[in-house]
Amino acid sequence: MVKSFEQLIVLKICDCKMMEQVISSNELVEEEMMCEIFFSKLDTLELEDLPKLARLCHGNYSKFKFSKLRRFTISKCAVLKTLIGDNTVGTENVENTCTPSLFGEKVEFPRLEQVIIKFMGSWSKIWDDKHDVSCCQLNSLTVDSCEKLLNIFPFSMLERVRQKLETLEIQNCDSLEEIFGASLPQDQITTQPTNLVEIAERFLFPELTHINLSKLPKLKGFVPQIHINELPSLKQVKVHGCDEVQIFALEHSGYQLEIPIQWISKRIFLYKRSGRICYMLPARHLVIRYGDDPFFWRWSKPDPRFPEVAELLGVRWFEIHGRTNSRMLSPKTRYKAYLVFKRADTTYGFENTPIEAAVLLGGAEVSKRVVYVQAEGGIVGNGDQYPKERGDNWFEVELGEIEFTKERGGDLEIHLLKDSYKEKCGVIIQGIEIRPN
Repeated sequence: MVKSFEQLIVLKICDCKMMEQVISSNELVEEEMMCEIFFSKLDTLELEDLPKLARLCHGNYSKFKFSKLRRFTISKCAVLKTLIGDNTVGTENVENTCTPSLFGEKVEFPRLEQVIIKFMGSWSKIWDDKHDVSCCQLNSLTVDSCEKLLNIFPFSMLERVRQKLETLEIQNCDSLEEIFGASLPQDQITTQPTNLVEIAERFLFPELTHINLSKLPKLKGFVPQIHINELPSLKQVKVHGCDEVQIFALEHSGYQLEIPIQWISKRIFLYKRSGRICYMLPARHLVIRYGDDPFFWRWSKPDPRFPEVAELLGVRWFEIHGRTNSRMLSPKTRYKAYLVFKRADTTYGFENTPIEAAVLLGGAEVSKRVVYVQAEGGIVGNGDQYPKERGDNWFEVELGEIEFTKERGGDLEIHLLKDSYKEKCGVIIQGIEIRPN
């Protein structure tokens, strides 16, 4: 029976409501159960809608080897927690405290390229973090609706996975906190940003072109404790419904690409045409004077890809404040802050009206200037700043600049203020963008 697998190329099992295991161990003799089982030609394995499937096979096999398997799909297999189970899996043996994983020590996938995992709500772990799992050729991973997963990969797999990975799509995983779990050894991590950047140089994802992260409410980051991951081939980033993301800083070395951004979370670094990272504080995460009063400001979401914007209905006191921790930004880099806005058809009160803008770092003022949101021209001799139209149908005006060093840290604050008896109306605020000069 074992030999019969040698010519199998494609194995698809779907919609078998009563199936409990693919290979029955009841008919095997002891010698067969202790041997290595080879699927020497199997290229594609699909397991879908098998509500009672507990495992591929139950037994004390030495190893299952899928030497040529390239594509693996599993969906709606509610009770399956591991592909190969020994005689202790599923028992009440108190000594068996390890959480089972789909890919464990008894399976090998040396050529696995594409993995699709959907609707596996009972899983808490995909890869075993204590055994060497061969996935060096993995280039595409899709994970959807696995509500109990805390991470996708153990940290120990980072070096192997990053080499070939091209597409990463993860969505609807309510408990997911990180893409790569665990952490670096504590003796390699300090709170100094420079140390983090030096460590981050290890984590180049040379082939990754597409990232799609959607509805991951607890996701905090891509790689734990790492501020910069280099992705020289990246073409598209889509992030939606990931409001807890705090570190998603990505370095891009190519200057010819314009990366389309579908959605901006409150703390996500984004790509721009320059290839350098930038940081957006959306309007909802700014402190806007009277911003919660619908008589003065109206909040709306005209584009579902982006967060809410704030439209000024009428005030005399125009005041906006933004704040973020400077450790979220790259050290030894000069940044500039910009107000990103539009003017409605009914805009008035800002015509050639100077507005005071200031940038503070650690409570100390480092930049101060006068800006305009409705005026034409560029920088004039006195340093005043005038609005410029961007390529995305929004305007921006420079608010100030700052260079981060080891000696200069703390909270970065940005303030705009204009107090006058002149009524002002019609500007639409998207947020404050902070990007390298």
